[in-house]
Amino acid sequence: MQEAEKQIYSHERYYLSEGKEGMSAKIQRELIAELTLEKRTVPGLLFEDCTVSGCRFIDTDLYGSLFADCIFEDCVFEGCNINKASFFGCEIRDSLFEDCRLIKTEFPAGSFRNVTFTRCDLSRASFIRAKGRGVSVNDCDDKDCGISAIL
Repeated sequence: MQEAEKQIYSHERYYLSEGKEGMSAKIQRELIAELTLEKRTVPGLLFEDCTVSGCRFIDTDLYGSLFADCIFEDCVFEGCNINKASFFGCEIRDSLFEDCRLIKTEFPAGSFRNVTFTRCDLSRASFIRAKGRGVSVNDCDDKDCGISAIL
C-alpha cells in the first residue's frame, strides 16, 4: 500500500469518527499511481505538489478538497462529489470526469489537455486563468460556469 493511500484511509477514519480516530491528511510531493478509491468518504483532503497517475476515483466524496500544483494524468473520476473543491494551478491531462458533481469547484490557473466532462454538474464552476486544449463537454449542466474559456 502506498503511503498516500494509508494517509487517505486515515483521513476517512478521522472524518467518519468526527476526529476521534485517524488524522486529517495533508499529502505533499507524492507520486500516487494506479490507485483506485471506490465509495470512499474523504472530503477536505489536501494534496500539494503531487503527481496522480492512472488513478480511479469512483463514487467518492471529495467535497471541499484542495489540490494545489498537482498533475493528474490518465485519471478517471466517476460519480464523485467534488463540489466546492479547488484544483489550484493543477495540470489535468488525458482524464475523464463522468457523472460528477463539480458545483462551485474552482480550477484557477490550471491547464487541461485531452480532458472530457460527461454528464457532470458544472454549475458555477470557475476556470479563471485556466487554459485548455482538447477539452470536451458532453451533456453537462454548465449554468453560470466559465468552462467556455478552456474550450
